[in-house]
Amino acid sequence: MELVAKNGILNFSVTNKEYLLDVAMTIDYEEDFEATVNATLFLKLISSTTTDTVEINVKDNFLIIKGNGSYKLPLIFENNTLFKIPRINIESIDTEFDIEGDILFSILKYNTRQLSTGILSRPVQKMYYMDEKGAITFTSGACVNKFDLPSKVKLLFNQRLVKLFKLFKGIKTHLVIGSTKISEEITQTKIRFEANNIKLTAILSGDEGMIKSVPAEAIRNRAYNQYTYSINVNTNQFNDALNRIKLFVGGAKLLIPYIKLTFNSDGIIVSDIDSKNIETIKYSAVPTNFTDDYILIVDLNELQAVLDTCTEADLTFNFGDKQCLVISRVSIKNIIPEVSMD
Repeated sequence: MELVAKNGILNFSVTNKEYLLDVAMTIDYEEDFEATVNATLFLKLISSTTTDTVEINVKDNFLIIKGNGSYKLPLIFENNTLFKIPRINIESIDTEFDIEGDILFSILKYNTRQLSTGILSRPVQKMYYMDEKGAITFTSGACVNKFDLPSKVKLLFNQRLVKLFKLFKGIKTHLVIGSTKISEEITQTKIRFEANNIKLTAILSGDEGMIKSVPAEAIRNRAYNQYTYSINVNTNQFNDALNRIKLFVGGAKLLIPYIKLTFNSDGIIVSDIDSKNIETIKYSAVPTNFTDDYILIVDLNELQAVLDTCTEADLTFNFGDKQCLVISRVSIKNIIPEVSMD
């Protein structure tokens, strides 16, 4: 971590060579200084300090921090010179625009959960895809996050970068997308997020071939398909029923806990596969198009991963093609594949 104090402004910079995070803040300290120290040690010390103010200065090749006590962090040198962390610069800008920071935070909040469930068969399924229509993550199921960007883009983010999107929650953010030519054959795509006193610059993962391998339109078509059935259910009631039935699901026969949902004109019957343990939940609004029971089986882990991000009072379930259950909210659609037990 690099710290530079100059003219009453303290700039923090930290990098893993894949991204560079710069944060600036005003300080009540007249002397200028520069210091490079171990980032992990510095951050752990600051996060565990409970005093209202912290004093920071440099003396005798140490960064001195005074808070609950007095601590010395050794400066890092290279060839007898204070080490400077490498910068990540964008040489050629392709496009730039503003985006609401809450959109970035929604990618972290909603799309991340999809990567923790389902089956991964390709490296791109560990990535976050974003274009001008929104963001997508997909494994055996998918999370479709709908928003509009003012410029056409196709980008892939890794999880390390997306974890930092929490810094931009509630803050209008300026995005700069461009590239740097490394050699005649290699060009790196880069992105910079700027908001208030925060600047995050990153080298993006994935090449054009990986971006093209994301079936974005097919996933969106499935998410926004007109299904035979559409019902509304109270989120808390449904989740509570799942938690009770979950006590009887899985075991030695099943490595993956499956849950059976039976839909009819009266409500949803939640049960284990053998229907030995059942619970019925009424719909929030009574549907009119049920003539026969519709039964679907889904992975309970995938279903609860979606419910863990739900803050809405009611959820909309769309289904009927024998392929998937789509859980719909205002701007988020989660696709959960149906499981065949044949």
